[in-house]
Amino acid sequence: MRTLSLSMLLVLLISFPACKKYEDGPLFSLRSKKERIANDWKISGYWENGVNKLTDFQNTFQGAKYSLTKSENFVFTYKLLGLIDVEQSGTWHLSGDKDAILFNQTAPTADNWSLTILRLKERELWLQETDSGTVKEYHFLPF
Repeated sequence: MRTLSLSMLLVLLISFPACKKYEDGPLFSLRSKKERIANDWKISGYWENGVNKLTDFQNTFQGAKYSLTKSENFVFTYKLLGLIDVEQSGTWHLSGDKDAILFNQTAPTADNWSLTILRLKERELWLQETDSGTVKEYHFLPF
Protein backbone atom coordinates (compact mmCIF):
# COMPACT_ATOMS: atom_id res chain seq x y z
CA MET A 1 0.00 0.00 0.00
CA ARG A 2 2.83 2.39 0.87
CA THR A 3 4.52 1.76 -2.50
CA LEU A 4 1.26 2.56 -4.26
CA SER A 5 0.92 5.89 -2.37
CA LEU A 6 4.48 6.91 -3.17
CA SER A 7 3.96 5.97 -6.82
CA MET A 8 0.79 8.05 -6.98
CA LEU A 9 2.61 11.04 -5.45
CA LEU A 10 5.43 10.71 -7.97
CA VAL A 11 2.94 10.57 -10.86
CA LEU A 12 1.19 13.70 -9.57
CA LEU A 13 4.46 15.63 -9.26
CA ILE A 14 5.54 14.64 -12.77
CA SER A 15 2.10 15.45 -14.21
CA PHE A 16 2.10 19.09 -13.12
CA PRO A 17 5.25 20.78 -14.43
CA ALA A 18 3.21 23.90 -15.24
CA CYS A 19 2.79 24.51 -11.51
CA LYS A 20 6.26 26.03 -11.42
CA LYS A 21 5.68 29.71 -10.54
CA TYR A 22 9.09 31.20 -11.26
CA GLU A 23 11.18 30.70 -14.38
CA ASP A 24 14.17 29.51 -12.32
CA GLY A 25 12.28 27.32 -9.84
CA PRO A 26 11.65 25.63 -7.59
CA LEU A 27 8.96 23.28 -8.85
CA PHE A 28 7.72 22.47 -5.35
CA SER A 29 8.30 23.77 -1.81
CA LEU A 30 6.80 22.99 1.59
CA ARG A 31 7.49 26.56 2.78
CA SER A 32 5.25 29.41 1.67
CA LYS A 33 6.62 32.14 -0.59
CA LYS A 34 6.40 34.63 2.27
CA GLU A 35 8.40 32.29 4.55
CA ARG A 36 11.09 31.86 1.89
CA ILE A 37 11.39 35.62 1.34
CA ALA A 38 11.63 36.39 5.07
CA ASN A 39 15.36 36.23 5.78
CA ASP A 40 18.54 38.28 6.14
CA TRP A 41 20.06 38.43 2.64
CA LYS A 42 23.37 39.51 1.12
CA ILE A 43 24.10 40.18 -2.54
CA SER A 44 25.89 37.37 -4.37
CA GLY A 45 25.42 38.49 -7.98
CA TYR A 46 24.45 41.67 -9.81
CA TRP A 47 24.07 42.32 -13.55
CA GLU A 48 23.05 45.32 -15.65
CA ASN A 49 21.79 44.35 -19.11
CA GLY A 50 23.58 41.01 -18.71
CA VAL A 51 26.94 42.53 -17.72
CA ASN A 52 28.37 41.43 -14.37
CA LYS A 53 28.66 44.53 -12.16
CA LEU A 54 28.90 42.87 -8.74
CA THR A 55 32.18 44.59 -7.82
CA ASP A 56 30.74 48.02 -8.67
CA PHE A 57 27.61 47.25 -6.63
CA GLN A 58 29.62 46.06 -3.61
CA ASN A 59 31.87 49.14 -3.77
CA THR A 60 28.83 51.45 -3.83
CA PHE A 61 26.72 49.59 -1.21
CA GLN A 62 29.39 48.27 1.15
CA GLY A 63 28.38 45.59 3.66
CA ALA A 64 24.79 45.61 2.39
CA LYS A 65 22.32 43.56 4.43
CA TYR A 66 18.71 43.12 3.36
CA SER A 67 16.41 42.00 6.18
CA LEU A 68 12.83 41.03 5.30
CA THR A 69 10.53 39.74 8.05
CA LYS A 70 7.46 37.48 8.01
CA SER A 71 5.49 40.44 9.36
CA GLU A 72 6.29 42.16 6.02
CA ASN A 73 8.74 44.77 7.28
CA PHE A 74 12.14 45.41 5.78
CA VAL A 75 15.40 47.10 6.76
CA PHE A 76 18.24 47.57 4.27
CA THR A 77 21.57 48.71 5.73
CA TYR A 78 24.80 49.56 3.95
CA LYS A 79 27.66 52.06 3.89
CA LEU A 80 27.24 54.24 0.79
CA LEU A 81 30.60 54.52 -1.02
CA GLY A 82 32.26 53.54 2.25
CA LEU A 83 31.38 56.94 3.73
CA ILE A 84 27.77 57.22 4.86
CA ASP A 85 25.80 54.72 6.94
CA VAL A 86 22.37 54.26 5.36
CA GLU A 87 19.29 52.51 6.71
CA GLN A 88 16.21 52.19 4.54
CA SER A 89 13.05 50.73 6.08
CA GLY A 90 9.40 50.17 5.40
CA THR A 91 7.03 47.38 4.45
CA TRP A 92 6.88 44.78 1.70
CA HIS A 93 4.28 42.42 0.29
CA LEU A 94 3.81 40.05 -2.61
CA SER A 95 1.94 41.22 -5.69
CA GLY A 96 -1.49 39.74 -6.32
CA ASP A 97 -0.14 37.00 -8.58
CA LYS A 98 2.90 36.56 -6.28
CA ASP A 99 5.42 37.14 -9.07
CA ALA A 100 6.89 40.33 -7.57
CA ILE A 101 7.81 41.88 -4.24
CA LEU A 102 6.34 45.36 -3.71
CA PHE A 103 8.27 47.68 -1.39
CA ASN A 104 6.84 50.71 0.41
CA GLN A 105 9.80 52.57 1.91
CA THR A 106 8.95 54.96 4.76
CA ALA A 107 12.44 55.98 5.96
CA PRO A 108 14.62 57.88 5.41
CA THR A 109 12.30 59.08 2.64
CA ALA A 110 9.08 57.71 1.14
CA ASP A 111 9.48 55.62 -2.00
CA ASN A 112 7.80 52.67 -3.70
CA TRP A 113 9.26 50.09 -6.07
CA SER A 114 8.81 46.48 -7.12
CA LEU A 115 11.16 43.66 -8.07
CA THR A 116 10.10 40.68 -10.17
CA ILE A 117 10.89 37.28 -8.62
CA LEU A 118 12.97 35.04 -10.89
CA ARG A 119 13.94 32.39 -8.32
CA LEU A 120 12.66 31.88 -4.79
CA LYS A 121 14.20 29.07 -2.81
CA GLU A 122 14.78 28.77 0.90
CA ARG A 123 18.44 29.73 0.52
CA GLU A 124 18.40 31.63 -2.78
CA LEU A 125 16.52 34.68 -4.06
CA TRP A 126 16.83 36.16 -7.55
CA LEU A 127 15.09 39.43 -8.38
CA GLN A 128 14.90 41.66 -11.44
CA GLU A 129 13.84 45.20 -12.25
CA THR A 130 13.95 47.53 -15.22
CA ASP A 131 15.11 51.02 -14.28
CA SER A 132 15.23 53.69 -17.01
CA GLY A 133 15.69 51.02 -19.68
CA THR A 134 18.39 49.15 -17.74
CA VAL A 135 17.56 45.57 -16.76
CA LYS A 136 19.05 44.88 -13.33
CA GLU A 137 19.25 41.37 -11.89
CA TYR A 138 20.09 40.70 -8.26
CA HIS A 139 21.04 37.33 -6.73
CA PHE A 140 20.92 36.95 -2.94
CA LEU A 141 22.09 34.33 -0.46
CA PRO A 142 21.32 34.18 3.29
CA PHE A 143 23.49 36.52 5.35
